[in-house]
Amino acid sequence: MRAEAGNTVWGAVFELTNGALEAIDAAETAEGRIQTQDFKAVDREGRRHSVVTHAHATEVANDRRPSRDYMSLIVQGGRHWGLPTGWVAGLEEYVEEPLF
Repeated sequence: MRAEAGNTVWGAVFELTNGALEAIDAAETAEGRIQTQDFKAVDREGRRHSVVTHAHATEVANDRRPSRDYMSLIVQGGRHWGLPTGWVAGLEEYVEEPLF
């Protein structure tokens, strides 16, 4: 899974307190992901939002795959928030196939 121009990523956008974001940052950092803030999300009404995301550093990303547990959480979230079925099904492949 890599960021590539033209790809669409579905998800949910939440407003968090600074304390909550700091806790998420700590958990993500512990698993080797860093905060990125250069993304804009577009909601279903067409409004743009500046969002914080977390990703592995580029030089590490090609050698790392998300754990089965992590991907299971992502799939469950996609189902919960009613994200497009085809997109969630694509994520499920990462759960069903062996992950490193």
